[in-house]
Amino acid sequence: MTYPIEYYSVINVINEDFRDPCKKTVYFVGIHHKEGLSALDSSTRGGKLIDRVIERLPADYLAAKTNLFRMFNMLGPKRAEMMAKEWVRFWDPQEGDAIVLLGDEVQKWFPETPGVQIINSKHPAACWSKSSQQEFIDNIINKL
Repeated sequence: MTYPIEYYSVINVINEDFRDPCKKTVYFVGIHHKEGLSALDSSTRGGKLIDRVIERLPADYLAAKTNLFRMFNMLGPKRAEMMAKEWVRFWDPQEGDAIVLLGDEVQKWFPETPGVQIINSKHPAACWSKSSQQEFIDNIINKL
């Protein structure tokens, strides 16, 4: 199957041994990336908070920062639904993996994914105070 080229620009794989069959993967799924930056880029406030979550992942997890859409634009419902299904086909999450859906819009469009743990979370950019940032991190780690 051929995948839309736009997925190649939203990949930000954290671990070099990505897809190690002995490890589970946590996929962090944002809505879209900023032009010129990778998905949930570490130079952004949201990306930095995701990095703090990744630092606390159990040793048997790998991480991938991704986005549901390439760039922000007003997608119609059919296009958004199609792109969300393409995300699942492209990444092909396996049983035991976890997908962290960041924000209401991502949660709204993300399709059913049997055998994969879905963790709904607010978007990290919405966490301003140190206490809300810590709560964000703890909520994700505690659900894994």
